[in-house]
Amino acid sequence: MVKRLKIALIKYVLRKKRKKLMKKNLIGERFIVPRVGLDGVETILYRPKTAGSGTIPVLFNVHGGGFVGGDASQLDSYCSEMAERIPAFIVNINYKKIDIHPFPYPQMELHDTVLYFSDHANDYGIDPSKFVLIGYSAGGHLCAGAAMKLKENGFSLAGQILAYPFLDFTFGRTDDVSIDKTGKVMGLIEEVLFPDLNVREALVSPVLARNEDLAGLAPATIIVCEEDELLPQAVQYAKRLEEVGVPVRFKQYPEAKHGFLEVNHPEYAAEKSVARSPEQEKIMCECKEYLIQELAQYFKDSSEREWNI
Repeated sequence: MVKRLKIALIKYVLRKKRKKLMKKNLIGERFIVPRVGLDGVETILYRPKTAGSGTIPVLFNVHGGGFVGGDASQLDSYCSEMAERIPAFIVNINYKKIDIHPFPYPQMELHDTVLYFSDHANDYGIDPSKFVLIGYSAGGHLCAGAAMKLKENGFSLAGQILAYPFLDFTFGRTDDVSIDKTGKVMGLIEEVLFPDLNVREALVSPVLARNEDLAGLAPATIIVCEEDELLPQAVQYAKRLEEVGVPVRFKQYPEAKHGFLEVNHPEYAAEKSVARSPEQEKIMCECKEYLIQELAQYFKDSSEREWNI
């Protein structure tokens, strides 16, 4: 009885916050990606004003928030800026949180969104050979899983960018006092909401995926924070990818805090975070420049891409 009340309270608080975020005025255009027999996928779209007459690449943006928090609208100004600076068509995905639909529902939302825009490329003037996923923290986890499902179903991404990703749900299943906030939060999510979660499945813990699940994945850029407790997961995943022949670029920011790429935008002004400060904002700006350079490589024709690390 107590556990059911705890779950109900958690879900109530989360949904109340989401409803508030859904009412925000946006720079981007809200769009529901239709799906047969399933709820549509909420997205926010950004087309660069600087787009020429030819087709343009697409960046699918996936926010973080511990799988139960965050909202695509919180990266509205970021996506608008990056659409112009890259330039690219950006699909900012507001996936269903796992207290509403557990894994692999959000991974399949990403998968279906990518395929929808591939199928409707002519309508949007976009190039399906230049589709890249980018995700932050929990969003990085979802991108890793979606990349596996897309490969499994025959779709080739140009690349995947995982920023300080959470990749291992066995993390937090421990009494180790060295495990900090993120691991404890993930452990709580699993314990309270999903006690029967199979944490060793590839889409739940990508770092534990079989070699055959990883081989043939799109080239990856992995961005990490040196003091982030999730760093070992990212290092291990990069190693796993490299072992099966996937090109990996690994970028480490020594002074960066987990979440720095997201929380230093105005939409996060009301939230407290150690990653929100003038110093972290400076690192964020440096990282944006790096991302633009990386995306320039991903968005080249395949024969012209440079994957030497």
